[in-house]
Amino acid sequence: MSSRGIKGRRIGAGVTLAALGLVAVGCGGGGESSATQAEAVPLARVVAKADAICVEGNRRMSKLQVPPFDPARATPAQLRVAAPYLREVTAIVADEVEGAAAAGTPDEKAAELATAIEDSRRLVDTMRQEASAAAAGDREAFRKAGKEAESSPSGRELAALGFKVCGQT
Repeated sequence: MSSRGIKGRRIGAGVTLAALGLVAVGCGGGGESSATQAEAVPLARVVAKADAICVEGNRRMSKLQVPPFDPARATPAQLRVAAPYLREVTAIVADEVEGAAAAGTPDEKAAELATAIEDSRRLVDTMRQEASAAAAGDREAFRKAGKEAESSPSGRELAALGFKVCGQT
């Protein structure tokens, strides 16, 4: 998942970045798949395929209407208004992560890629928590999930593997 949306990484403390930028982080390479070691492909091919998926996810996100609010100062009512947007961004990021995970098994750095995918999946779970907190108007839970999302290592992990779109803000 690539980062786009509101300038910066997050719309809320966490999903904003995720919604707007963590999308980039959410998208990861191809972790475990049904491919066997005999079917391993060059890492560069896996990265290119996954990055193409993230480009499409970014395109989808760019079409979303970003609610006007400051995640750090959002009122409960503003959070509730933003919740559908945050849920949609989370769904796009989840699609990116799973699409990237299915991009293939690399012939090198497979363990590192699997770690990045698992961290990206954890990020998506955190984004879901953030969106749920927004829907409930729970500012404290929203900020807590946002901080957790911002600390996700998946973007750095993906960059170290050569990703140019997925995981990059």
